[in-house]
Amino acid sequence: MEGNLVRIARKSTLQSEAKQQEDLKKATLLAADLQTRIKRLNYAKASTMIPTLADQKSVRGTVVVDERSNALVLTDIGTSIDRMLQLVEALDIPQPQVEIEARIVSATRDFARAIGVQFGFVQGNLERVTVGGPNTFGTIGGTRPSATPTTTFAAGNPATGRGAGSTQAGSTAGVSTGGAGNFNVNLPSTNPISGIGLSVGNIFDTFLLDAAITAGESKGLAKLISQPKVATQNNQQATVTQGLRFPVQIIANQTVTVQFQNAALTLTVTPQITQEGNIVLDLKVENNTPDFSRQVNGVPSIRTSESTTRVLVSDGGTTVIGGILIDSESNTEDKVPGLGNLPIIGNVFKRTSVSRSVQEVIFFITPRIMK
Repeated sequence: MEGNLVRIARKSTLQSEAKQQEDLKKATLLAADLQTRIKRLNYAKASTMIPTLADQKSVRGTVVVDERSNALVLTDIGTSIDRMLQLVEALDIPQPQVEIEARIVSATRDFARAIGVQFGFVQGNLERVTVGGPNTFGTIGGTRPSATPTTTFAAGNPATGRGAGSTQAGSTAGVSTGGAGNFNVNLPSTNPISGIGLSVGNIFDTFLLDAAITAGESKGLAKLISQPKVATQNNQQATVTQGLRFPVQIIANQTVTVQFQNAALTLTVTPQITQEGNIVLDLKVENNTPDFSRQVNGVPSIRTSESTTRVLVSDGGTTVIGGILIDSESNTEDKVPGLGNLPIIGNVFKRTSVSRSVQEVIFFITPRIMK
């Protein structure tokens, strides 16, 4: 159909005419003069644009990257170059940055079970997001207290998720700040099936989280190992490592060389900002520790534990990763000087004890969009 006219022809005729039009279009492209333009990029890496521009250039076009000046050298017909430049302008924009604050806490298993790592509170119209953990309870926060609230360990109510305020009696089952009616946080636990429940709360004031950690430190149940901060661009990986490198002697061909083995706790985070202003975190936690009880030619083996997850967190919210266990064992011998060294009867005058402690490393990760 052409305008108001309906054309009737054989199918083969129409196909032949369509092929002729396509050949004419290709011939026009081949006959057009080639142009070369240079486009310097401000924010994106020029090399990352190559796959994107591959479908935009013609069969005669080429795209070359100049790494030194971070520029694209575009050679093609005018219409294709204009199309590629328009696409580059739309993509070469500054990316937002995310500040990632991590609190690395070493806690006893009893402390980890007691708090359940369940920050459950809502302030205003904010929604709480929970990832895993069958026993996650929440409280509703009211107005912010004018004075600094007191933090005490007291028995919480798992059924309502409300803390016990400043009540002094009770078990280590919850942490409450400022009473149940004010801005508060409650960390109850009702026999969780694992040492930690992964929960994400909208925590805009870090003093609430610090209060829970400080309360655990005052009881000797937890210790803040490190509190690193790192800033990274959107969709760019950030890594925090803490540990040691111990030397290992390697003998080969009658030559002794020293190599260093890594035994470190590594946290890898890749943030992605959503259109709603939330942050998707790709998290990976890896803990490598030397095991001197299992050695081969004097070289200790490496114990490795790894956890990988993907969570959605609000801007300023906090997500929790746990389950990284550090198992240590020590042997102690007490004996009476002299008598404890006697054969056979010396066992009466000495005592050997074996103590074992299991610590759980907990990561509290708080991402914030830098504006």
